Amino acid sequence: MDKIEFWTCQMGVFNSERNANQEKERLQKLGWDAQVISKDPFIVAIGLAYAKDELLPIQELLKEGGMVTVPKFMTNPERAFQIRGIGAKETAEILVGVNTYLNTPYATREKILPQFENLMLTTSRGLKNLQEASLSMIKAERTLMVDMRKIMSLRLYGEYLRAIEVLKN
Repeated sequence: MDKIEFWTCQMGVFNSERNANQEKERLQKLGWDAQVISKDPFIVAIGLAYAKDELLPIQELLKEGGMVTVPKFMTNPERAFQIRGIGAKETAEILVGVNTYLNTPYATREKILPQFENLMLTTSRGLKNLQEASLSMIKAERTLMVDMRKIMSLRLYGEYLRAIEVLKN
């Protein structure tokens, strides 16, 4: 799978997973779609953009809410691993589909939306959380303004990382 590179609004860096999850939950209670996007250290962030300046509207909204953010560039490296067993082909197709979607700029996502939606609706529900997050993003693509989609995209990235982590173990 291709590497994924993006910018995000870093809300906090923590040594413990517990503290990171507490901050994530606090931000979610305030209405923000915060995610823990890395380990060692644990980084809590909001939003996913392909250029640093695309984060400005999100940073402004957070600032209005009294929150300070730091723009953070993230890279998820290129990965290659083997998936075995029942549903391996479908699992690989879903992971590649999500990877492709996350690497597609907001302005051109509409072109891949039908194929991405078909993939999520027609494959088995082996990666249920990832598929549900994908379908939620598809709905957002069709109904929300781009800045709201930037905020929501990080949830899909988080589910993508969790799915990969489960498959590695």
